[in-house]
Amino acid sequence: MNNNINHIQAPDQIALANIYAFTDEESEVISNSNNKQRQKTNIKDVLVKDILREAHLFIDDRKEAHAIIPVGAHKEILAVRGEDFSSWIIKKVWDTYGKTISTMAVKDIVNSIEAHAKFGGIQYKLNLRVAGDDKSIYYDLVNRNWEIVEIDASGIE
Repeated sequence: MNNNINHIQAPDQIALANIYAFTDEESEVISNSNNKQRQKTNIKDVLVKDILREAHLFIDDRKEAHAIIPVGAHKEILAVRGEDFSSWIIKKVWDTYGKTISTMAVKDIVNSIEAHAKFGGIQYKLNLRVAGDDKSIYYDLVNRNWEIVEIDASGIE
């Protein structure tokens, strides 16, 4: 078992594309829909679908929702109810659409993502800095390169 989150694969893109395919209506939202209320509603739906494609959702042993998200060249685990995850959503909206998003819209997105994690995600036991299984111990070096050391019967890797 490899506890390095960089080895966790994102959900199967083809399977998710079929489940979370954009409808013509949602595609129209991205193409500057005239109906502002419909646009606000659908953009949240589009963002949830984007996040479901990009993040690996799970719950921990306390049933709290988390997302593994790409950040530069590494991956990070964020609590879905945490400030960092909300900030990631806000930045994602800005980077994708060049627009800001309301606090209420962020809360709606977080609620939806949390439900997906709780009712469709996998459960993992989270560890802080040190983790292990039957064969190896993993030690987080807590450095800028996001490196971990794996220690097993053959030595240190």
